[in-house]
Amino acid sequence: MKIGIIGYRNFAAKLSAQFKLSDLVSEIVYYHPTKKLEGLLYTNDFSEICDCEAIVIASPDFTHADYLRKLNNYQGYIFCEKIPVIKSEDIRYLDEWKNKQLYFNFMLRRSIVSELLTNSEDEIININITHGHGLGFKESYKDNWRNDCNKTPMGVFQVSGIHFFDLLVYLFDEPESILYSSRVISPYGKTIDNFSVSMEFKNKIIADLFFSYTSPCQNLFNITCKDKLYRINECGVAEYGPRDVFDSKGRFIPPPAMNKIGVDIFEDALEKSVSYFLDIVKDKKEFPESSLETNLLSTKMFLNIQKDLEKRSV
Repeated sequence: MKIGIIGYRNFAAKLSAQFKLSDLVSEIVYYHPTKKLEGLLYTNDFSEICDCEAIVIASPDFTHADYLRKLNNYQGYIFCEKIPVIKSEDIRYLDEWKNKQLYFNFMLRRSIVSELLTNSEDEIININITHGHGLGFKESYKDNWRNDCNKTPMGVFQVSGIHFFDLLVYLFDEPESILYSSRVISPYGKTIDNFSVSMEFKNKIIADLFFSYTSPCQNLFNITCKDKLYRINECGVAEYGPRDVFDSKGRFIPPPAMNKIGVDIFEDALEKSVSYFLDIVKDKKEFPESSLETNLLSTKMFLNIQKDLEKRSV
C-alpha cells in the first residue's frame, strides 16, 4: 500500500522508519506545505497525498486540527499522532465527525504495560509514574517549540505525559477524583515544565503521575499490587513477589525478582500500534475504539484541565 506522511523530522522520522519495516507498505510520500525535502519522495501539493491508501499526521500537535479538517472528505485511513487536538472547538469537530477510519496513536494502549495493567486490575492498589529529563535547563530550551505557549500550552504534560495519562483513562475510564498542579521552574520557561496529577478510579486504583523538564533523566513506572510489585523502565519489566517475605527476625523485607522481561516499552508499543493500524487498513475494517466514548476521553479531560489552569492564572 502507498502511505502519505505529513511531517518528516523527529517523531515523524521514527514513525516513518517503523512503517518502512512492514511488507505491507510499498511506497511512502511525504508532504510539507513549503519545503523541499531532499532525499525523500515528497510533494507540496496536498491533493497528491490524498491519493494514498492511508495518511499519517505526524506534524506538530497544533497543526493536527487543520489537517483533520482538510481530510474531512478523504476516503482512506488516517493515523493521527497524539495528542489529537489542543482546542475545545476541535474536539467538538471530532465528536461530530466520528470517522471510523481514523486512528489516534496513543501507542501505550497496545503495549506490554497495557496488558499488565489489564491482567492485574483486580489486584492493583497504586500506580506511580515518573517521567523526566533536564531539557528545561538547557539554554536552547528558550527557543524550543516545547516551550511555546501557542504550540504546547500544557508543556511537558502535553508532550510527554499524555501517553501515560491516556493509558490509565482509556483502561479505567474517567476517574472519580482528580487533583493536579503545574509549575514553571526553568529559567527559560514560558510554559509548564513540571506537572503532577493524582487520580482515583472507580475500581479504587489510585494513580500518581509526575512529569518534568527540570529533573535528572528518569522513566519509572511502578505498579503496587496486593501480592506483587512491578517495576518498569527503559530496560524492561521486572516482577517482584510474593508479599510475605521475611528476614531472620520475622520482619518484612523487599521481595525478590520473580520474573524479568527485557524490552523497550516505547519501541514495543510503537511497533504494535503501527502493525495494528496497517492490519486494519489491509483488511479494510473499521477501528472499533473509534466508536467508544473513552477513545477521546483523555483529550477532553486534558482540555478541561487546560481551561481550569488558565482560569487559575488570571
